[in-house]
Amino acid sequence: CHVAIIRSYVHKAKIAEDITDALTKIAANHS
Repeated sequence: CHVAIIRSYVHKAKIAEDITDALTKIAANHS
């Protein structure tokens, strides 16, 4: 069972989602 690897992947995915959301808001503000 590789729970730690799965949790690490999910954590990175969440960070990537947060970054994408932030970049989207920044792009919207600059448009």
